[in-house]
This record gives sequence, C-alpha cells and structure tokens, in this order.
Amino acid sequence: MNMEKEGWAIIGVIIVAVILLFLALKKQSEWLLNFILRGVMSTIGIYVINQIFVWQNLSCEVGINPYTVLTGATFGAPGIILLYGIRLCSIL
Repeated sequence: MNMEKEGWAIIGVIIVAVILLFLALKKQSEWLLNFILRGVMSTIGIYVINQIFVWQNLSCEVGINPYTVLTGATFGAPGIILLYGIRLCSIL
C-alpha cells in the first residue's frame, strides 16, 4: 500500500511540474523566441564571417555546431567575437 501511495504522489508532482512549466513557457515565449532568433542570427553571422575569411585566404574559421550556436544565442555579438578570439589564440 505504501508503494502505491508513493507512486500516486510522484505522478501528482510530475503533473504539477508540467503545468507549471507550461505556464512559465507561456509567459516566457517572447524570451524563447528572442533566444532562438539570436541563435539563428549568430549562425548566419558566423557563416558570413567564415566566408569573408575564406575570401581573404585567412585560416581563422569557426565551425558551426551546437556549442557555437549556443554561445552566440546566449552572448550575442560579444559571444561571436569571443569564439573568433579563442580560434585566433589557438592558431598562434
């Protein structure tokens, strides 16, 4: 009997957590949209900067992967500059 009550309690906690998460996401949808758009724009920015470096025959490209997209989405333009700074230091 005790295990059955614990099971129902866990299910109840999960249901409440899902409802609270849904309400938080509803209020934070603008923040989430902003984060996604910054991720897309940072990916485009990295791609354009990489193409400029290829055009100038410079070997300082930053790869596009989940970590660089997350860095760009979190920090914006300073994050992209940070990625290129780290890449430049690794070349030296």
